[in-house]
Amino acid sequence: MDRSDQIYLVATPDIGAIRDLSRYIDGLSRNESTSARLHVIINRYSSHGAIAIEQIEKAIRVPVEVRLNNAYFECLRAINVGEPVSPDKKSEYASQFMRWTAVITGSGDAKQAQPARKGIFSWAQKRTE
Repeated sequence: MDRSDQIYLVATPDIGAIRDLSRYIDGLSRNESTSARLHVIINRYSSHGAIAIEQIEKAIRVPVEVRLNNAYFECLRAINVGEPVSPDKKSEYASQFMRWTAVITGSGDAKQAQPARKGIFSWAQKRTE
């Protein structure tokens, strides 16, 4: 962890995962240099889910930077067919992932990394303002 430029913690929006995420964040936050490089990603997010992003942020005391929509059937199909979700595929999940990777690697234009809809990748927009 000490040699990492950035640390990304990925969790799903359910009670058990958020509780564990909070514990990891508490442990990593003891070191100030580590906490500055810490980023939280919520995977399988659904706006109709039981836990809102605001509730998650309150519980973990860290802002959620990336929200990947729940693409269960798309991912299940990729696993069963043996083909990865292609970045060329015209799906919201694939485009969210491409935006996220462009921002992480610095390989994409910051304007390109902005979300198509409000709420998704709101952190990328804040960084470019």
